[in-house]
Amino acid sequence: ESFLVSAGTLFIIPPGRSCEYATPAGGMWEFYWMHTDGQNISLILDDLLRSRGYLHRLPASRLEEHFKLILNARCGYAQSGLFAAQMVSRIAFDVLYGINEQQLGGGAPDVVSAVVEHIEEHYAEPFALGCLSARHFISREHLIRLFKQRTGTTPGRYYRRYKAMKAAQLLTYTNLPIKEVAAVIGFTSMAAFCTQFKKVYGLSPSEYRHRNKVYQN
Repeated sequence: ESFLVSAGTLFIIPPGRSCEYATPAGGMWEFYWMHTDGQNISLILDDLLRSRGYLHRLPASRLEEHFKLILNARCGYAQSGLFAAQMVSRIAFDVLYGINEQQLGGGAPDVVSAVVEHIEEHYAEPFALGCLSARHFISREHLIRLFKQRTGTTPGRYYRRYKAMKAAQLLTYTNLPIKEVAAVIGFTSMAAFCTQFKKVYGLSPSEYRHRNKVYQN
């Protein structure tokens, strides 16, 4: 298959598909290329290709900012894996939103992105969906519907999974006692922390650390 890709176009290549590039004689181009790996991102890309096709006209500015963050990141080795995973998730999320917004005509405030940003900045605090819905002048039910349409999950589940992911990072790359890990991510009860963590990863925090810890004493 051959495609003519014009300026400002997002081109999605299916996972595992080999490809070649060419420019018109004497032509010049500049592009950002991102190769991703992992089951979740593959499922997202496959769904996009089936339902929307390969080519998408999207404003590049938001995606460009994400690439710049990745290129300019000055994080240590221990944090780089999680940082990259977070950025890939955010990019995929923005692509999905941009395509949906394009099909719907655009113009609506990005409430879902605002909720995601709030969760990622305040994950150690209690999650109050009612306060967020009131801040954006929509009902809780409508916010949940919008969030699930865009992400495939509810705000509450996203919040719990994000907390578990931050805990997994601490268990993998630090020697903090598990009780302190629970406190850092906002749990006052060890039992509640262990229960929620196991729901996400299928292992207790101690089992997860034993299997995944990078730096051993």
